[in-house]
Formats: sequence, C-alpha cells, structure tokens
Amino acid sequence: MAIFAALVSASAFVVAIFARTDSRRSAAASEVAAEAAEESAAAAREGVEEARRANDRNDRVDQYERNERIRSALAVREQPNPNGSFRFHNDGPDPVFGLSVVEPAECLTGVAQPIDLAPDGGTSDIFTFDPPTREPKHLRVTWIGLDHPAKIKVSWRQRIWVF
Repeated sequence: MAIFAALVSASAFVVAIFARTDSRRSAAASEVAAEAAEESAAAAREGVEEARRANDRNDRVDQYERNERIRSALAVREQPNPNGSFRFHNDGPDPVFGLSVVEPAECLTGVAQPIDLAPDGGTSDIFTFDPPTREPKHLRVTWIGLDHPAKIKVSWRQRIWVF
C-alpha cells in the first residue's frame, strides 16, 4: 500500500508540474492577447479620429461650396417702381438665412434685418438707401454659415438724363 501511495503522490507531483507549466503558458498567452487588444483599441481610436477629421474637412468643403453658390447667386437690384428702391435677389438653389448688411452699416431703410431669402428667385422686401444720395456699388453682407463678410454687387438701372 505504501508503494501505491508513493505512486499516486509521484503522479500528483508530475500533474502539478504540468499544470504549473500550463498556467504559465496561459498567463503568457493572456498577456499577449491583452497587448493585442490594446493595440487594436488604439488603432480603432486612431481610425475614428481620422474619420472624424475627414468628415470635418468634408463639412468645411461643403459649406465653402454652398457659400460660393450663394455669393454668386446673390444680388441687389434696383426696382423700376418706385425709383430708387431695391431688393435683394437670390437666384441660386440654396436658401439664405440671416442675411445682414455689415458695410456700409445701417444704410438700408424699409427692410428689417436679418433677411431670409428663398431659393430660385427669392426676394426681400423693397428698401432704399439712407441717405438716398448714397449709391454704393457693393455691399458687404453676412449670412448664417458664412465666416467672413461677402461682397455683393448693387445693380443700378440705366438712367437717361434729358435736359
């Protein structure tokens, strides 16, 4: 019986040594897996940040292109009646919100600012320049989404003076 107990104890000892070796391998594999998971998470964070930066760049490009379309489609035109009256015109496909004249400041009479203009032919209320003798060739305006004032042309009707 003593021999049997010695064999069982030796077998238990050998199993313990193998178990210890396996637990070391398992611990090492766990460390490698944890490092790989950290690297994967860092790569994912970098990917998300790059996607966010690309999206921000696309948004800025889209806003710039929209502002350029508005700038080219926006005009101030003199109206035939009454003389000396004007309207803002939006001939482009984009609506304009919050249009305000910044230069020359406070030169419009008869229209409340800011002004919203519908797309494709939207116009403002009729206004005049104050004083009426002031005839600017351009106005500097801003609208929602525009960072810096834009210069738009004031179109005057041809006048024929008869003496």
